[in-house]
Amino acid sequence: MKAGVLAAALLALALGGGAQAAEARAKPEDVARLMQLMQVDRMFAGMREQIGESMTQSALAAGGGRLSAPQQAILQTYMDRMAQLMFSEQSVAQVTGIVSKVYTDQLSAREVKDIIAFYESASGRSMMRKMPQITQQSMQLSLEWVRSMEPQMQVLAEEMQAELQQSLSEPAAAPAPALTPIPAP
Repeated sequence: MKAGVLAAALLALALGGGAQAAEARAKPEDVARLMQLMQVDRMFAGMREQIGESMTQSALAAGGGRLSAPQQAILQTYMDRMAQLMFSEQSVAQVTGIVSKVYTDQLSAREVKDIIAFYESASGRSMMRKMPQITQQSMQLSLEWVRSMEPQMQVLAEEMQAELQQSLSEPAAAPAPALTPIPAP
């Protein structure tokens, strides 16, 4: 008898908990409103410019800086076409759909409503107005930090190259023994 009552109570909790979890899930229309307030479309526009420039710089660097003007023009044409593909309306809609699903899966209805309330507040609107400058300054400072490490990175790259060159000039040795994992304390 007690086992039957306990089983019924557990079943009711499980069913009730499932209904509660379903109710707590964020609604797609609320997530859409949140993404509108977060100005996701504007973020994609900024990303397009930054990613396009980064792709071009990477491609130029891969060419060793030895590309002629006509080759650079060809490169730029293809980088522009790639950016157009990545940031077409269809691609942006697909990514927005993916992000919306993640928000819907990860955030409860209450969390989404609270975040919407923040973005609709004076502080939230101020943050969104200042976000481009915050992002730009953060990227600039991060780039400066990376550049400050370039001398040390160059030394490491030279050491690695020397070690690789030395290993290539040595006769082939027996395979290295497998690494033994360090036991956890």
